[in-house]
Amino acid sequence: MPSQILIIDDDPCLHELIQAQLEPEGFIVHSAYDGLSGVRLGKTIRPDLILLDVEMPQMNGYDACELLGVQAETANTPIIFLSATAAPADRARGLNMGAADFMAKPFYGDELRARIRVSLKYKFLLDVESKRATRDWLTGLWNRAHFDERLGIETAAAARHKHSLSCIMLDIDHFKAVNDTHGHVFGDTVICAVAQTIQQSVRREDGVFRYGGEEFAILCPCVPIEGALHLAERIRWGVEQRSFTSLVGPVSVTCSLGLADERNGMGGDLIRAADAALYLAKRSGRNRVCTAQSFAECDTHSPTMPIARIA
Repeated sequence: MPSQILIIDDDPCLHELIQAQLEPEGFIVHSAYDGLSGVRLGKTIRPDLILLDVEMPQMNGYDACELLGVQAETANTPIIFLSATAAPADRARGLNMGAADFMAKPFYGDELRARIRVSLKYKFLLDVESKRATRDWLTGLWNRAHFDERLGIETAAAARHKHSLSCIMLDIDHFKAVNDTHGHVFGDTVICAVAQTIQQSVRREDGVFRYGGEEFAILCPCVPIEGALHLAERIRWGVEQRSFTSLVGPVSVTCSLGLADERNGMGGDLIRAADAALYLAKRSGRNRVCTAQSFAECDTHSPTMPIARIA
């Protein structure tokens, strides 16, 4: 698949020049003419590399770089700064902000292409290693380690831009009995099927993670609890509708889900609130969705209710 390059620069002539240099090489080039538009376009297209001007009206390149760095879709995208003022202090500032490279204007086309190829090659190698370190071996979902990293990124973005952030915790009901009765290979099949159901239900920008064992987590940026509730019900119904065939006959499984959003806290507080709601869904009979608000209302009537995992 051709690499996608995003140019963020307020000079239309520069866009034409770079397109003429890159498109014959097979690159797909996208254009944004100010910092904020570039950040938004980066979120949509998820480019493989960004060429970012330093001096732009309204939002300069350094501020745009900061936003791109906390935005999940572009957090790991290499950025090459382009600047007419390439003093050592400017170069140092750009590289210290996480940019992959810094080029002075004007530049030669051969040099630009070479620097882009080096950055893309480095990104490819990092992506390979990152996938090994952050993907769950069974389901292919993001793993718990990456969940902790992504939670920090999404929390920072939600706080900075004052948008919603919801978390859904999901647990397969009576999963130990499934393993004990039908074996661990069958249990792995169930886990993969539930993971597939979740992935088919979420948006592209949502993060789906295997949190541990038979438990999953979903981070939904820009989605308040009401929207997350609809998503959770869709996932619950999808899991319930799936059927499996074991050596002893047909088998069905269900799941319980707990939800919370930024109003219940950020970071660890958000996860604890969603986990408490999951506990309530389990305690209330399983195969259902509960919110952190539901747990709070229940807890008001049962102040000594313990927080403990129910299979």
